[in-house]
Amino acid sequence: PPPPQEYDGLLTRHQNRRMENLTELHNKTPVWNEESSSHFGRTADDIFTLDFSYPMCAVQAFAIALSSFDGKIACE
Repeated sequence: PPPPQEYDGLLTRHQNRRMENLTELHNKTPVWNEESSSHFGRTADDIFTLDFSYPMCAVQAFAIALSSFDGKIACE
Protein backbone atom coordinates (compact mmCIF):
# COMPACT_ATOMS: atom_id res chain seq x y z
CA PRO A 1 0.00 0.00 0.00
CA PRO A 2 1.10 3.57 -0.54
CA PRO A 3 2.54 5.45 2.43
CA PRO A 4 -0.03 7.42 4.45
CA GLN A 5 -0.41 11.08 3.62
CA GLU A 6 -1.00 13.84 6.15
CA TYR A 7 -4.25 14.81 4.46
CA ASP A 8 -5.70 11.28 4.38
CA GLY A 9 -9.02 11.26 6.21
CA LEU A 10 -10.88 8.35 7.74
CA LEU A 11 -12.95 7.77 4.61
CA THR A 12 -9.86 7.63 2.36
CA ARG A 13 -8.12 5.26 4.75
CA HIS A 14 -11.18 3.00 4.91
CA GLN A 15 -11.65 2.98 1.12
CA ASN A 16 -7.98 2.04 0.65
CA ARG A 17 -8.25 -0.65 3.38
CA ARG A 18 -5.55 0.98 5.49
CA MET A 19 -7.14 -0.03 8.79
CA GLU A 20 -4.22 0.42 11.17
CA ASN A 21 -5.44 2.16 14.35
CA LEU A 22 -9.05 1.97 13.07
CA THR A 23 -11.87 -0.19 14.35
CA GLU A 24 -14.77 -1.02 12.05
CA LEU A 25 -18.10 -1.42 13.88
CA HIS A 26 -21.23 -3.17 12.58
CA ASN A 27 -24.79 -2.72 13.88
CA LYS A 28 -26.73 -5.72 15.08
CA THR A 29 -30.16 -6.51 13.65
CA PRO A 30 -32.81 -5.10 16.02
CA VAL A 31 -34.83 -7.63 17.99
CA TRP A 32 -38.40 -6.81 19.05
CA ASN A 33 -39.12 -7.48 22.68
CA GLU A 34 -42.76 -8.50 23.20
CA GLU A 35 -42.51 -7.76 26.94
CA SER A 36 -41.74 -4.09 26.38
CA SER A 37 -44.68 -1.73 26.34
CA SER A 38 -45.57 1.89 26.78
CA HIS A 39 -48.85 3.77 26.92
CA PHE A 40 -49.19 7.48 26.46
CA GLY A 41 -52.40 9.43 26.64
CA ARG A 42 -54.15 12.65 27.52
CA THR A 43 -56.42 12.73 30.57
CA ALA A 44 -57.28 16.45 30.38
CA ASP A 45 -56.43 19.46 28.20
CA ASP A 46 -53.08 19.90 29.95
CA ILE A 47 -52.55 16.57 31.76
CA PHE A 48 -50.93 13.51 30.19
CA THR A 49 -50.09 10.01 31.42
CA LEU A 50 -47.12 7.88 30.44
CA ASP A 51 -46.77 4.23 31.47
CA PHE A 52 -43.75 2.17 30.47
CA SER A 53 -42.04 -1.04 31.46
CA TYR A 54 -38.63 -2.70 31.36
CA PRO A 55 -36.45 -2.76 29.26
CA MET A 56 -37.49 0.77 28.30
CA CYS A 57 -36.12 3.47 30.59
CA ALA A 58 -37.87 6.72 31.53
CA VAL A 59 -35.78 8.78 29.10
CA GLN A 60 -36.63 6.51 26.16
CA ALA A 61 -40.35 6.48 27.01
CA PHE A 62 -40.37 10.26 27.38
CA ALA A 63 -38.60 10.70 24.03
CA ILE A 64 -41.18 8.49 22.32
CA ALA A 65 -44.00 10.46 23.95
CA LEU A 66 -42.45 13.75 22.83
CA SER A 67 -42.15 12.47 19.28
CA SER A 68 -45.94 12.06 19.16
CA PHE A 69 -46.25 15.85 19.31
CA ASP A 70 -44.10 16.35 16.20
CA GLY A 71 -46.11 18.25 13.63
CA LYS A 72 -49.13 18.65 15.90
CA ILE A 73 -48.07 21.84 17.67
CA ALA A 74 -49.59 24.18 15.07
CA CYS A 75 -52.83 22.21 14.79
CA GLU A 76 -54.55 23.99 17.69
